[in-house]
Amino acid sequence: MPSLLNLKYSLRSLKQNKFTLFINIFGFSVSLAFVIMIGLYINREYSVDDFHVDKERIFRIDQANVDEYTGFPIQFAEDLAAAFPEVDKILRIVEGDVDIQIPTGERFVQRVMFTDNSLFSVFSFDLKEGDAGSVLLTQKDIVLSETFASRLFGSEPAIGKSLFMGADSMEYFTVSGVVRDFGNSHLVCPDVIMSLEYERNNKYMKPYYKGYQMWNSDTYVKAVRGSNLPSKQDEINDYFSKYTNALWSDTEKSNGAHIEVVPVTDIYFTGRCGDFGRCNDKDFLSVMIVTALLILIFAGINYLNMSVSQSGFRAKSAAIQRLLGSSKGDMFWGFITESVGVCLVSGIIAILLAWIAYPWFGRVMSADLAFGENVGWWGMVSFVVVILVIGTLSGWIPATVISSFKPIEVARGTLRRKTKTVYSKVLITFQYTITTILLGCTIIIARQIDYMQNSDLGFDSENVIAFSYDRNNFTSRQSVEHTLRAIPGVENVSSCSDFPTSVQNSFIYRDKEGVVRYVQRFYADTNFVSVLGIPVLYEHVNNGYWFNETIAKRIGLTEESLVYADNGIYADVKGVVKDFHIHDFSHAIDEVW
Repeated sequence: MPSLLNLKYSLRSLKQNKFTLFINIFGFSVSLAFVIMIGLYINREYSVDDFHVDKERIFRIDQANVDEYTGFPIQFAEDLAAAFPEVDKILRIVEGDVDIQIPTGERFVQRVMFTDNSLFSVFSFDLKEGDAGSVLLTQKDIVLSETFASRLFGSEPAIGKSLFMGADSMEYFTVSGVVRDFGNSHLVCPDVIMSLEYERNNKYMKPYYKGYQMWNSDTYVKAVRGSNLPSKQDEINDYFSKYTNALWSDTEKSNGAHIEVVPVTDIYFTGRCGDFGRCNDKDFLSVMIVTALLILIFAGINYLNMSVSQSGFRAKSAAIQRLLGSSKGDMFWGFITESVGVCLVSGIIAILLAWIAYPWFGRVMSADLAFGENVGWWGMVSFVVVILVIGTLSGWIPATVISSFKPIEVARGTLRRKTKTVYSKVLITFQYTITTILLGCTIIIARQIDYMQNSDLGFDSENVIAFSYDRNNFTSRQSVEHTLRAIPGVENVSSCSDFPTSVQNSFIYRDKEGVVRYVQRFYADTNFVSVLGIPVLYEHVNNGYWFNETIAKRIGLTEESLVYADNGIYADVKGVVKDFHIHDFSHAIDEVW
């Protein structure tokens, strides 16, 4: 082990090479800071939904290998629970909009979550006010998010207060609970949670919620303790095949479309986010892990290169140590201790840099990150172990070179030539190889980003603003349009049910070959096409449906076609527009009318 004299020589050497020491610590600290941030992010992503008390009993019922994930009818969960005794509780989530008038008199349309009162007994979400057994018991009960409750009522308790709101008519609802943010869950906390029974009895929606007409519910179940619900997946598919066979297209069936029982801790990585969900890709996280390892390796090699390059200059000091009686072992461990010490200092600085930069990193990753979240004692121990390993490995070659030389080599200058011709060339070549690979990856990523930013979407995305309002109220729509047209600079206004990148209306049809297909549908006024600048291929004077190129070719429309009628579908043809994207570039062009 290093003696006090060797440690003294190490400190003196570091003091004499302040610039090199600064470069080593600065470079290593910045690299470690990025590794720490990436590591914390990856740890957080892989621990999504781990906090639920009965996580091993919670599942979401999905449609797997389908083109468009649409959820299930409300009735499906009830039939599932009745047919399979392994199901203990059911939970359904449906997205919707309601009008809300807050105490200040302001009125607006609010996106809400309609759900069962089992939400807080299936999931372990934290209620700030109220308890799991007393919320959403009636159709007029609501739960507010902590943020929204604070906005409406300030610091006053919200429970028991009333809100004037509704979907088909305005009425008073009672706040039965206030929920804190959902935390590290695949579900995103909405501002308002309402009873699913209220939505189910909405006079406009009630006919559609009967039976298996509307497939729009994210369905969760909590299994009976000790049961094995995933083992019943094939039986579930067989039981509901009469419904899914009519829903799934022939292409989806050939691709293996099926009902899947997904554990709650796996939902985040399915790619099927749902109405109030968020998701991630394991392949992306794998890329992040490789990136962190490359940064770590690159930083270690850079530190090693700097150390090796200085070994020749430190030879004179080392020769004096040898002549004064220091053994090879003392010198070797002295250099290892020096390397580990520099790495520990760099690690401490890296933690500080990561703490400062973590909010920025969270914005870049589009995630609400908290520094040190989900990191226990094992995380700190792992970090210290990594620092010790890196410090030992980084100091091993310089320690071996300097401790094994003979003092005569210093006088001849062969030691310096040896370190420069052997070790440095190998390390620098390896470093340049990694650099070249990273530059290539950077060029590819830059080209992909340029493609996504500048490719033709098929519609005009510049100077177009989209927002929601009560589209069911015709008077409200006319008033909004009139107000908007009066604003200087507004050239045109269009009202629509959906817009590109946010389509929620779809239906299925059977084409002329008998194949079942999905169609994305927009309900819009006559200005929709012109406002979005969608190129028109041909247009008729009559009112009717616009079709995009893809579906027009599929169903055999021509420029002379005034009506499409087939398989029970009748539609007047307004015209055909060029194809445009309604999803990201990983999706093919959808059929749209």
